[in-house]
Amino acid sequence: VHTITGINWKKGINAEQEKRLYDEMFDFATYLLKTYNNSGKTFLIGNWEGDWLLLSDYNRTAAPPQEHLQNMTKWFQIRQKAIDDAKKAAASKNVQLYHYIEVNLVLKGMKGEPCIASSVLPHVNVDLVSYSSYEAIKNRTYSEKKDQLSSIFNYLEKQLQPKEGLPFSRRVYIGEYGYHANSNKPESFTKQYNETKEIMKISLELNLPFALHWQMYNNEYETNGESKQMSLINEQGERMPLYFLHQTYYQQMNSFLINYKASNKSAPSTEVFRKKALEVLDAL
Repeated sequence: VHTITGINWKKGINAEQEKRLYDEMFDFATYLLKTYNNSGKTFLIGNWEGDWLLLSDYNRTAAPPQEHLQNMTKWFQIRQKAIDDAKKAAASKNVQLYHYIEVNLVLKGMKGEPCIASSVLPHVNVDLVSYSSYEAIKNRTYSEKKDQLSSIFNYLEKQLQPKEGLPFSRRVYIGEYGYHANSNKPESFTKQYNETKEIMKISLELNLPFALHWQMYNNEYETNGESKQMSLINEQGERMPLYFLHQTYYQQMNSFLINYKASNKSAPSTEVFRKKALEVLDAL
């Protein structure tokens, strides 16, 4: 979710623009809370890979302009306040709404360089942080990925202000991950399958509330037009091995939950759930 006001926060936000941005987000949040009152739904509102929004040329080594960092901070503060205020004002029940900031160049912050994680997060009382994780998961072994992701999420959590009333034990999650394959190299799909399963396992081991796979349908292409084959369903409408990985995992975990509740008259603890989920993934 960005804005349809036409306001470019990079150029600064004056008082009139601040009110328009606030009202837009407050009205949207209020609409969701009222429309889906007592639905059991949870909505997450946030931005796409935020560190790229700070940079004009996708140069990961460049330092974002200080004014962009300051203006982004104000933009996020407005969004968070609007959502918090809408939740306080609404009389809705059994519908949840949270604001997240998505980051994608956290390693810069861990080295003391300016980025969202180091320069923006500490100044916004945000609900959750989404991490588009490619910088941490490419060309690494399982243990290297786990160590890197663990360090990154621990760092992100330290940047956050304390906040009550949130439903997850951790306020950080993987907002995007995925691996390429090549239709001319059948073995690449096996590697893609195994690496995807590794991130699923690591996410459970780190007790992250979510890990979102990129993507259901492919929109990633090489410069020659060749598909990067990142999707669960390919351009020909065929369900790929990744589709069946997720399908089988969810089928087995749903069966486990149904049977557990029938036997124990309650849902399993997080630890019991995670233990079973890891067993299921190991067998897939």
